[in-house]
Amino acid sequence: MIKNLCSLRFVFIVPIVLSHLPCLSGNPYVLSASNAAVGFFFMLSGFVLAHAYGSSVEDGTFSLSRFMLRQLRKLYPLYLLCMLVFVVINFKYIDTAEAGRILLACCMVQSWIPDIDYYFAGNSVSWFLSTLFSIYLTFPLLQRFISRLTFRRLALFSLLLAAVYLGAAFFVPPGRANDIVYIHPLSRLADFTLGLCLYRFYAETKQNRQLRHPLRCAVAVVLAYACVVALSVHADIRLQAAALYWLPNALAIGCFAAIDTDRNALCRQLQRPVLMFLGRNTFAIFLTHCLIINILVRLAMRWGLA
Repeated sequence: MIKNLCSLRFVFIVPIVLSHLPCLSGNPYVLSASNAAVGFFFMLSGFVLAHAYGSSVEDGTFSLSRFMLRQLRKLYPLYLLCMLVFVVINFKYIDTAEAGRILLACCMVQSWIPDIDYYFAGNSVSWFLSTLFSIYLTFPLLQRFISRLTFRRLALFSLLLAAVYLGAAFFVPPGRANDIVYIHPLSRLADFTLGLCLYRFYAETKQNRQLRHPLRCAVAVVLAYACVVALSVHADIRLQAAALYWLPNALAIGCFAAIDTDRNALCRQLQRPVLMFLGRNTFAIFLTHCLIINILVRLAMRWGLA
């Protein structure tokens, strides 16, 4: 396990939570930071899966069915519980059509339907797991392909993937950017695949890298995000959906993986037990935070506090 990346999971869940607070949900900079964080998680998934299972895929011992069942056992009970809580607290507002959409969401297929009423049905953030689990199915095939590329062909493939993605994204009408570019599994497959490529670059250069100044690396990552978030309000909405954040996300994952050691103060802070614990429970925070915010807002309104 790369401990720094585990802690970063919690760091990156914070802007997502903040973007769903009523007082911040309309702030374009908070929304941009949230979009960057979502892209970070898709790219990180590819990087971490390649790190954890890449060798077993290449030697033929990886079982996709066992992996998917393990992920479902870990995440689906809470996923379903959150859907149930949503139904309970919104029961009087749910008609037959909405009930059907929630049922689809319980089957984790909602992100394939490019309609906001479907992919945000029930516990709205659940679309992320629908997309992620769909992408997981491609992992063995993509990993085998990427592992066989030479370093030069890997670089060319990464550039070609980015070019094809951008070309396809700009065929999408701006009004459908959220439906197709931000949510749909086929679009988010690009982030995940770039994460696989990033791990291959990381593994290939592992013996030669010398990042002697972890704090400078962290400052560079923060500045990269600050620049991109500041510029994002002027960017095309189809870029804001994902591609705008590829470089800072790759920089964050690559740099913090490269400095993963207990020999410097920055990493010792990141590897504190409380941050590691929160990082391991990021999915629980992600799945529950909108419901908790919704309940707190209703209580505040009932008590005359909002």
